Amino acid sequence: MLKTRLVLERLSQNGGLLDRREQAGRSFLKRFIELLYIQHAEIPDGAPYWLRTIDRIDFIGMITCSSRYHNNNLRVGSSPGGVSQFMQIDAYNDITLAQTVPGSALGLVIGNGTGAVTPTDERMGSVFGHGRRAADASPVIVESCITGDDYDSDVYGNYWRSQAFTPRFTHRVTSVRVKIWRVGSPGDLTVRIRAATQAEYYGAGTRRPGSGADLVTGTIPQASIPTSSPGSWVECTFATPVDLYTGRLYFLILSHAGGDTSNHTHWRQDQAGPAYERAVMTRYGSFISDSSNGGGSWGTSDDRACMFEEYGQSIGEFEIGGTDLVEMNISNPNGQFSIRRYFANYCGQSLTVSEAGLAAFMGRIYNSSGYYYSSGDVFLIARDLVSPAVVVNNGEILRVSYIPQITV
Repeated sequence: MLKTRLVLERLSQNGGLLDRREQAGRSFLKRFIELLYIQHAEIPDGAPYWLRTIDRIDFIGMITCSSRYHNNNLRVGSSPGGVSQFMQIDAYNDITLAQTVPGSALGLVIGNGTGAVTPTDERMGSVFGHGRRAADASPVIVESCITGDDYDSDVYGNYWRSQAFTPRFTHRVTSVRVKIWRVGSPGDLTVRIRAATQAEYYGAGTRRPGSGADLVTGTIPQASIPTSSPGSWVECTFATPVDLYTGRLYFLILSHAGGDTSNHTHWRQDQAGPAYERAVMTRYGSFISDSSNGGGSWGTSDDRACMFEEYGQSIGEFEIGGTDLVEMNISNPNGQFSIRRYFANYCGQSLTVSEAGLAAFMGRIYNSSGYYYSSGDVFLIARDLVSPAVVVNNGEILRVSYIPQITV
C-alpha cells in the first residue's frame, strides 16, 4: 500500500512549535507513480519522457550537458525560492534546449486557493511567491513599456503580434492595458498570455511564443478601440486571473479573428528602444514577435517593445527555503521518507494557507517527419486543500511536509 500524510507545523521565529496539523494526502498516488517512472527508470532513447539538468555554465556562457536520460538529483527537491534552476530538456544533435524555473515554483509549494481538487489538476489554485512583499489590496502595474512610442504594427486575420515579458515578482495577473488604434472594422481584439516552454534564455531557444496553450484570454470589443492615431490606452480585464511566476518568460499576444489591410488594429511600439529590458534575462534585450499564419510560426525582432502595462496582485510572499528529502526510513520492502520545506513570513501581515502541493519538472520529446521537438514545464504530483486553513502570522515559520509511506 502507498499512502501519504500532509503535515503543517506553525513555528515561532526561534523554532518553537506553536501548532501542528496533519491530514491524509488525497491526490498523491497517480502522480507519485508517474514521478517514480520518469525519475528512476533507465528511460531508453525515444521514450516520451526524460529529465535532465545542465551540469554547469562555464565562463564564456557555454552549457555543459549531462548524457544521462534520467536525473539523479532533481526528484522533487528544489533550490531555495529565490534561486532559478536550469533544466536541460533536450540535447539532440548537440543543440541544447534549456529552461529556467524559479525554486519557488518547484518542489513543495503552498497557496491560498480553495477550488476543489480534480484528478486533472496541472496547476495550483494559487502559489505564494518568494520574498517579503505583502498582499496587494488592489492591482498594481507589474511590468510595462510606456516610453519610446514611435512606431506601430498591424494586427488582423493571420497577422498576430506578441510582446515578451518577465515578471519582477510572483503575482496573479488581473488585466493588461495596450496602446492601440484601429482602421475600419477589424472586429473584437483577442488578448492572450502564453508561457514560454522552451529555451527562452540561452543558446538555441526560439524566444518565440510557439503554439502552446494560452494561460488566460480576454477580449477588447471593437467599439472600445479608438479610431485615430496615435491611439490611446485600452484595458482588457481577465475573467479568471492566473498566477505568473517571477523569473519565467511570458508572451502577451494580440490577434483578430478577421480583418484585412483595410480593417486592422495598430499596436504602438518603441522601435528605437529598448525601452523595456525585462523581456528576457540575456543579452538579447526586449523583443516582439510577429506571426503571419495565425500563430503557427513566429519571427522575432530584438531591441523593440510594444506599449503595454500588465496589472496584477501579489497574494503575499514567504521567504522560501529549499525542498529537502529527509528522514529516510527503509526496511525492505517497507519504507517512508519526508519531503519538507520551510516558509518564513516576514511580509508584515498574516498569510492564510489553504492548499499545498508538490511540483516537479517534466521534459517531453517527440518526432515529426524526422525533426525532433522538445518542451518542458512544471507539473503537479499532488495538490491538497488544507482545511481548516492555517493562518501564519508575521514573524512565524511554516514547516510543511509530505510523508509518503509504502507498506507491503
